Amino acid sequence: MNMSLPSRIALSFFLFLGAYFLYCTWKIDENYAIYIIPCVIGVVVTFILSPQIDWWMYVRNTPELSEEFRKRLYTNSTIYEALPAYKKALYRKRIYLFMIGNDFSGMGGFEEEIPEDIKFCVSAQATLLTLNLDKFLFPKYEKVIVYQHRFPSPQYSEHFHASEIYEEDGCLLFDAELILRSTIEPVRLFNPVLYEYYKVYKQTYPLKHYPIVYEADIEKGIEISGFKLSDIEATIGLPYLEHDAILATYYFVFGERFKKINPTLFNAFDHLFGIY
Repeated sequence: MNMSLPSRIALSFFLFLGAYFLYCTWKIDENYAIYIIPCVIGVVVTFILSPQIDWWMYVRNTPELSEEFRKRLYTNSTIYEALPAYKKALYRKRIYLFMIGNDFSGMGGFEEEIPEDIKFCVSAQATLLTLNLDKFLFPKYEKVIVYQHRFPSPQYSEHFHASEIYEEDGCLLFDAELILRSTIEPVRLFNPVLYEYYKVYKQTYPLKHYPIVYEADIEKGIEISGFKLSDIEATIGLPYLEHDAILATYYFVFGERFKKINPTLFNAFDHLFGIY
């Protein structure tokens, strides 16, 4: 089990205390043995509840993002720079908490620890959708599986693709290369993280009013982004993509152009997310 600093401190405390009373029992008086029992209980409880302990501590004392990641917030998106100072701080905090609050695991070359920049890119995109909500995690989708390349899956065994959500296991699957490239070059490559998390958002909040996307909006989407539907299908690697999720992605990536070219739909998305 990978325990972070707060739970490690608590575990070390109980181990030290237990060792102290064990020494006292051996060297001084056997009556000290009774004090070993709560120490053992403390070790067991800390080990079992380490994720909850760490989360409780980090929510109240969230470390700052690294300088590298803070710089990338400015270079990778125009949204962050436009946020007021208090919202910038909230956004950075939620990115950090999203990185530790989700189970990132690797497949297809990423069997070891997932690189932090991958976790950052996913978290920075996903937390945009919930920036104006009190709850920013997606409890039914706390697993993120990352491949080094395109992959087939049980749902789409005949397609080597770059992203999907797998409702049965409550997880999202991504191609790491596309995560990084679409974050660094958002106007050149369609963003799969925003696309998939919009679908997760809709499942998480089914009672919200969502914009209806018409054929004319899809045509305007081409003008907004420069991406044809065939381009996006080639990028994701799957047919029959969800048009509303595509336009929601454009809301975050091409906000100003979206507002100018399709103000009605832009306002509908802005009413939902309130980013601009």
